[in-house]
Amino acid sequence: MIKQRHILTYSVACTLAVLAFLIGIYLLEQMMVNDGMPTEQIAIGMKYARMFSTPPIAAIFTFVGGLFIASILNLIVAAIMKKDKEVSFNNY
Repeated sequence: MIKQRHILTYSVACTLAVLAFLIGIYLLEQMMVNDGMPTEQIAIGMKYARMFSTPPIAAIFTFVGGLFIASILNLIVAAIMKKDKEVSFNNY
């Protein structure tokens, strides 16, 4: 029963992700049309939008973006947590 729920949840999530992608592509195309772009330019823009929206490319961008954000957060935390060396005058 629990496995079926997980499969159903995963299926719904995948369906929603695909639906969001399709809506995003449609809205992008409508914005280009509303801006008065030529048909050829719209076709080229949509071609590249679809090309960079494939799952492998999206996974790569997500991974690289995550590394970038993690590095920035790591630098911020390191700057906050940095300990200065204590100066000791007791060198016996």
